[in-house]
Amino acid sequence: MSKRKRMMYFLLPPIGLMFFGITIYAFSPILYNNTVDEPVIDFTSIQKDDTVTLLANGTFKDFDNRHKGSGDFQIIKTSEGIFLQLTNFKATNGPNLKLWVSEYQNPTDSKVVKNTPYVSLGKLKGNIGNQSYKLPDDFNIESYHSVIVYCKLFRVMFTTAEINK
Repeated sequence: MSKRKRMMYFLLPPIGLMFFGITIYAFSPILYNNTVDEPVIDFTSIQKDDTVTLLANGTFKDFDNRHKGSGDFQIIKTSEGIFLQLTNFKATNGPNLKLWVSEYQNPTDSKVVKNTPYVSLGKLKGNIGNQSYKLPDDFNIESYHSVIVYCKLFRVMFTTAEINK
């Protein structure tokens, strides 16, 4: 057996295992759901004298046939700061999903969205359920037009929602 063939037999298994590991990492989130249920503010029970103000809201929609989303969001101001809360939220799961508030109006292009200014709220806590994220203290709602769940690994949007002010 030639030296080249021996080298190939020696390197092929580790390369195959590495490829298998990367594939499992990238596609395993599609196989399961990550459900969270954090407390969120119900606006039907808010009294006029409460210190909670609804700044904006919206509804998530499917990005395409493979990347689906539904549910609502509210941007609220409380005595503790400004928060984005997701209610009845459900999205296709994926690896490395991030939650962004973007200046992009009516997002339709994943390539454009990553080059448009946005505020990252970090990793999506779960692809199903109610969840709340604190926005920066200097957040100016007038500058932003959409909420986006974005997969950094594949550089694609999973679900989007326009901000209704």
